[in-house]
Amino acid sequence: LINSLKGHKTGTNVIRYYIKDNKEEYIISCDKNNLVIVWDIENNYNNQYNIQIKDFGTIWDALLLFNIFNKNYILISSYNKDEFTKLYEFKDKTPFIKNIYGTNENNTAFMIPWIYKRKYYIIECCYYKIAINNLLNDECYANLSMNPEGKHCCAYIYNDNYLCVSDLDNNYIRIWDLVNKEMYKQINYDGIRGREIIPWNNKYAILGCEGGFDIIDLEEGKLLKKIKLDNTYVEGVKKIRGNKLGECIMI
Repeated sequence: LINSLKGHKTGTNVIRYYIKDNKEEYIISCDKNNLVIVWDIENNYNNQYNIQIKDFGTIWDALLLFNIFNKNYILISSYNKDEFTKLYEFKDKTPFIKNIYGTNENNTAFMIPWIYKRKYYIIECCYYKIAINNLLNDECYANLSMNPEGKHCCAYIYNDNYLCVSDLDNNYIRIWDLVNKEMYKQINYDGIRGREIIPWNNKYAILGCEGGFDIIDLEEGKLLKKIKLDNTYVEGVKKIRGNKLGECIMI
């Protein structure tokens, strides 16, 4: 155990690690009482910024966004519909900036920043659609949806403008062309409750499922390999690099 960070009084449901300018390291964490804490790793894991969000549904995701027109931000999303994703400035007293346009129509499970034509967008994986809204201006870039729809829980961007999305209810992943706002490819696989999805060299996707995880060939559009883990629902998948073993999957 390297350190134990004390500040939350209830269980955390978001923990993310960030590095700013290749030198400043931070952790952002959120708990079930909607307390958001940013930890400064370089300064002995100092509890640097706190945001207590009141009258808000369960926080489902949080992002740190650095160097956006010379400012830094904290973005908080709600799992509940009818509540806006909220933007705060990442500085002393963390002032509230704005509600993100159009996000009160969503149940947002996962967020990704996307830069296109010098505009900053937030891609939200929602129930029944993928919503893309401008971070700083009131503009909806797109709502991507296609039947049958389910619960989008995770996604990643590859080749700059393609979005690879998992779905909790259906045994497929979809790849969206973000520039043309259309579906590029759908890949069916033999899995149940596909949740977190990560890239491997842009050719493969690794998807955590009920009973194990699947490796999917994106170019061929097919399941490459299924790794079974009895009585296990793989909600989290990460790729790490070990000094002795090289690239590995951590679940």
